[in-house]
Amino acid sequence: MKFALATLLSTAIAVNGTNTCVTDFDAAENVDYYPTKVDFDYASSLSITYHGNYKKLGFTDWSGTYTTCVVKCGTTLPSSATGCDTTVTPETNKMAISAASQIPYIHSLGMIDSISLAMIGTSSIQNSCVLDAVTDGTLSAVDADGNGYDWSSTMDTGHVDDVIEFTLTPGYGNADAVKNSVPFVEWSDPSLLGRTEWILYLGALTDQEFFAQNVYDEQKSRIDCVTNNVETLREAAVVDGTDVTVLWATRSDYIDTYSDPPVSHEGWDVATCTVNADAYGGYGPYYCEAANLLGVQLLNTTAGSVVAGSSVYMTDDEFESYGADADVWIYNAAFDTADLTTRFPFIETFKSYTTENIWDPQKRGMNDFFETFVNQADTFIEDMASIAVDGQFLDGDNTAHVRVFYRNIFTEPTGSFGICPGATLALLSDQCSPINEVFTLGSPGAVASLKIAAAAVAFFGGAFLAF
Repeated sequence: MKFALATLLSTAIAVNGTNTCVTDFDAAENVDYYPTKVDFDYASSLSITYHGNYKKLGFTDWSGTYTTCVVKCGTTLPSSATGCDTTVTPETNKMAISAASQIPYIHSLGMIDSISLAMIGTSSIQNSCVLDAVTDGTLSAVDADGNGYDWSSTMDTGHVDDVIEFTLTPGYGNADAVKNSVPFVEWSDPSLLGRTEWILYLGALTDQEFFAQNVYDEQKSRIDCVTNNVETLREAAVVDGTDVTVLWATRSDYIDTYSDPPVSHEGWDVATCTVNADAYGGYGPYYCEAANLLGVQLLNTTAGSVVAGSSVYMTDDEFESYGADADVWIYNAAFDTADLTTRFPFIETFKSYTTENIWDPQKRGMNDFFETFVNQADTFIEDMASIAVDGQFLDGDNTAHVRVFYRNIFTEPTGSFGICPGATLALLSDQCSPINEVFTLGSPGAVASLKIAAAAVAFFGGAFLAF
């Protein structure tokens, strides 16, 4: 089904795509060359306006707004157009990239072949399609002198400027030496759908709004379907599982040596949830947003005795008291059992440890999670539902969700991205069918369908009872 969806969308963009050049442009005709338009509901840093044959893409951060003017190929930017920090005319969409997390957005639009230069070391890239392109020489991951790129404040595309049309830059550092700098800083948006909407931003930049909107809408639809199914099943459950508690916490060993004197960030970093009007569901950051959508009781607090600038951490004693009784522990970093239990033996007394309910995002490798999940919000929510709501969580098709990013640290090994899945990165989440009606077991009246009955049985017998 995923392949069928990708094929359908690829066919659709061939018919409805807008990244073809105009051959008979007449400015006086005032033609609207963008029949499909996108907008941003959750990405508070992004904005867009359409103006006939060009559009203005805005990115706003603490330093102000950076505006990219995208002009329809074959047309000219009107003299009345102002405020363009960068002007691009997408035709081949050839680009240079500066971060691995930009790759899944590009891959989702089927544009891996459009990457001509990766200004990051290959050790930082998990996407095997990109690595294959580097190996076969169709994508350069070296600078003009043949040296591998690494994170630095200076980037240079001079040796590929005649090939590329623009450069996706990280929003910091010196971008003066790159051709047509376009900020691509998806991590600047704290909400799940805010980050997901960056595919709309990329779609507008490359004149692929139709395709990008379809990919985004499909993710949003699956999130809505999963969260609605959770609510439906929870309402029908004979056992109340809403008291299941989830600990979201990692250990920080960071010391800021750039400060004088150095500032210690050593301690336990736990979830802090706040009201966020831009988040889907009204709470942030993203893990709080997902928990709120799923009705999950995520432990969160602002308490902690270790204060490092704007960051607050818990001491060992504080964390032991805070997290010992949580049913589930999601450790959003690589959980090194030998190291952590040796340094902090109290972990072995945690309920989540004794019941083997600790999870980390290494199912496809730690680096892959931070590269990929920002463009797979629906999959992240499915994984959380599988962990925190029901171990046999159903999405309406009588099959358990197979987690993509998160693994049980006791029973599952670390993984990797795997072989290249093809030119277009299909959604990693499951197809979802709404469960419209669930009857309480033993109640009078026929259950609407065997599928619904199976869903109810699975839910009643799943993790809620186990906890």
